[in-house]
Amino acid sequence: MNHDPDELQACALCLQDRALLNSHIWSEFLYSEIYDEKHRAKMIDLSQMEPPKTIQKGIREPLLCDECETQLSGYESYSARVLRSIPNVDHSQAGTTLEVPDVDYHRFKLFQMSLLWRASVTTESMFSRVDLGPYEEELRQLLTAGDPGSKDDFGCLMGTICRPNVLASFTRSPVKMRIQGRIAYNFLLFGFHWFFVVARDSCLLPHAQYFIDTDNVLRLPVSGKTEESEVGFLAELLRDHSRVSKG
Repeated sequence: MNHDPDELQACALCLQDRALLNSHIWSEFLYSEIYDEKHRAKMIDLSQMEPPKTIQKGIREPLLCDECETQLSGYESYSARVLRSIPNVDHSQAGTTLEVPDVDYHRFKLFQMSLLWRASVTTESMFSRVDLGPYEEELRQLLTAGDPGSKDDFGCLMGTICRPNVLASFTRSPVKMRIQGRIAYNFLLFGFHWFFVVARDSCLLPHAQYFIDTDNVLRLPVSGKTEESEVGFLAELLRDHSRVSKG
């Protein structure tokens, strides 16, 4: 897509007509774990049913004005420091929960929410399975106001993957799922599974205990799964508590 930096268009976040930046959909640091020594990474676009593509930078699109990009970038910079501080886990720790203290709820939750929102508003085919419907506007308003909402507003379960593991060597397009009848989206980024639940009653789900909360502790269930199976990951985590299916 040709991008004229001087053309005024509606910013996807503030909705004002402004010059747009060629914004990333997923922050560039999220690819850093999978780049090789030549800054190449494998990306699988499930919507295209094609072999993995080799990329040297993340997907971008004219999306945000400078002011809104700066706002979201602040959450990204903070969250990058948090994620890089999390130690790798090996298979001896599978089935445990890794607790990361002193994680600022406000900034990290807004970062999580921005990932989901960007995936919903982009026109790139890689993210075509993410469709938040009326929740997209609700999420935009929260982000515009810098309001992370409660832990159950667009709650996200993050699970870490034991190393060595092939899942830490690539990324792929989001997967739409249903968890006990509720729509959810799974991202595979930075060596973590990210499960976003799009429902007003997500607090009723057994895995809501893993949503980041105002106690500022990030709780990460550790999975020993080696296959690319988000359903398998959740089934292992919630073996006796949740019925999970792709949808």
